[in-house]
Amino acid sequence: MIDSPWLAERPRLRAAVRVLHFAWPYLAFAIGVASYALIERTDRLAAWLVFTVFASWVWLLAEPWLKPMRGWRLSRRLARYATQAVHQETLFFGLPFLLRATDWGTGQALFTGAVAILCLVSLIDPLYFRYVCPRRWRFYAFHGLVAFLAMQAFAPVVFRLDTVSGYRLALATGFVVAAQGFIRLRWGWRRWGRIVLLLGAVAALWAIQPWVPPITLWMTSGAITQQFDRRQLRPGEVAVVLSPTRLQQGVYAYMALRAPAGLKEPVFHVWRHDGVEFERIPIEITGGREAGYRTWTFKRRFDEAPAGYWTVTAETRGGQRIGRLGFEVRTTP
Repeated sequence: MIDSPWLAERPRLRAAVRVLHFAWPYLAFAIGVASYALIERTDRLAAWLVFTVFASWVWLLAEPWLKPMRGWRLSRRLARYATQAVHQETLFFGLPFLLRATDWGTGQALFTGAVAILCLVSLIDPLYFRYVCPRRWRFYAFHGLVAFLAMQAFAPVVFRLDTVSGYRLALATGFVVAAQGFIRLRWGWRRWGRIVLLLGAVAALWAIQPWVPPITLWMTSGAITQQFDRRQLRPGEVAVVLSPTRLQQGVYAYMALRAPAGLKEPVFHVWRHDGVEFERIPIEITGGREAGYRTWTFKRRFDEAPAGYWTVTAETRGGQRIGRLGFEVRTTP
């Protein structure tokens, strides 16, 4: 990719490009880790880090439509190299957020695993240039998936959209980007088949929204307790196992949820008994607090037969799980 005649005539530039080509994904991952540490604070540096990735996408999408300036424009090979760099930047930027936000006991682990595979494909040149780049529709399908992931990170920080609105925007963005790969295809059963495949992929991503971790939301701490200081918002002793008699005293579910500064997000505390939803309590969180926005719900009324395993999850309006707590009710010691 970087062994072009133009670069061969410029050995210093060629050496610099080789170093950048090797170091770029690791730099992107470092930027992601830095943003992960700063994004929930009011520090403006976090917004600038996200804006850097966002600006690279604006340039990437605009470049093919820009008229050549002074008789020069990017060659096809150099444009593909720049696109690969943006793919690596976006994927490795978002990976730390996904790893932290994933509830590993749910289908979210499958989505995060799929993103990790995309990271490897973008990193390993033989895979990227053999399986992604040769076919236009395949290249833009990959391009659309990465754009979908990128917009989920950008929307809450850049546009201050809640998770559900950001997810819809991400789906629309991914569809528009991927659809460019089908414009020049000849009409026939192959084109129709690939269009159906694209629409099916969009529908599948919409259906599995609960399996997609909310990239910019996660639980920093939580507890199930029967003692709670409502003024200081501090939980007491953690309750793991309760008897039906103690359960009648009531139970608090406390969670501290991190979100980007300035974001207001409607969430739910969802109480479940042995996997069956029992009650859904709405809460609105505000981002920006370093230790997370402190939320709590209190329940005194339970099933007539409360024995079993209870869980309390924090979820977005779209069903994306942010955090999970649990306790057990036993009729015998």
